[in-house]
Amino acid sequence: MDPGAGGRREDGPLLCVVDGGATGTRVRLHRADGSVAGSAEAGPSSLTLGVDRAWRNIRAAVAGAAGGERLPAGSRVAAALAGSRSPERRAAFLSGDGLGCEVVLLSDGYASLLGALEGAAGSVVAVGTGIAARRLHPDGRVSAICGWGFPAADEGSGAWIGHRAVQAHLRRRDGRAVEPSALFARLDRRLGADREVLLTWLVAADPTAYAALAPEVVAAAREGDALAERILGDAAREVASTVQALDRDGPDGMGGAVALLGGLAPIVAERLPEPMRARLTPPKGNALDGALMVLTGRAPPETPA
Repeated sequence: MDPGAGGRREDGPLLCVVDGGATGTRVRLHRADGSVAGSAEAGPSSLTLGVDRAWRNIRAAVAGAAGGERLPAGSRVAAALAGSRSPERRAAFLSGDGLGCEVVLLSDGYASLLGALEGAAGSVVAVGTGIAARRLHPDGRVSAICGWGFPAADEGSGAWIGHRAVQAHLRRRDGRAVEPSALFARLDRRLGADREVLLTWLVAADPTAYAALAPEVVAAAREGDALAERILGDAAREVASTVQALDRDGPDGMGGAVALLGGLAPIVAERLPEPMRARLTPPKGNALDGALMVLTGRAPPETPA
């Protein structure tokens, strides 16, 4: 297999790492020497969207990475999935129709923490469709906050940003808000200007659908739109409060390196308070790298909360 694409089946066992969230699934295959044997992407595999759906998309991504072949006998899998902290979902996933291989299940937050800091102490906040926040303490203990799920929580996430935009859009349609905004025309184009079309979208909307609107907010803010900028500023304040909560936990005190992950990380980073921006460190790796660390014994498996 060529890196980045499917190919013929490998002769020996492979190490398969998976990063799955509410927006999509990424898979990377490694040979025993650590070299990349293939990679592919597929649809969402957050367990909050359903275990069967997660397995379908994981199998599709693995097949793409393996050139349509099954994984060779003896291959092992580490899957870092959103929504995997629920004992019920963990059990359902691990007993599901999988890949015929040994599977280690991790949360996406834990895998991101390991990958971003290469196992060093510090904090990681993944700002994607949802929010996952972890702190690795010098003694190896892991603090985990957020990850409660949208719409109850995930403040500052892509889904939360999209939801805030839709709320403002509906208030404007009802005449309950008069602030002009370029964001409204963008949402009319995306969601439909007709009331019944919009109602249909609202009934079916899940976190992925709301998060897909976050780029419209970012684009409007770049055009100088005050409402869009306010929404993004509020998102940054939510992320800052998350970092502060991680700082307060544990005997090692406040401060330390902070890595922001996810597609919205650059948008949030530039809006954080200066003292917090000074602590930001570029992530050294991602959830796939963290999952590989667990699979190769360079980091311990996650202890379910």
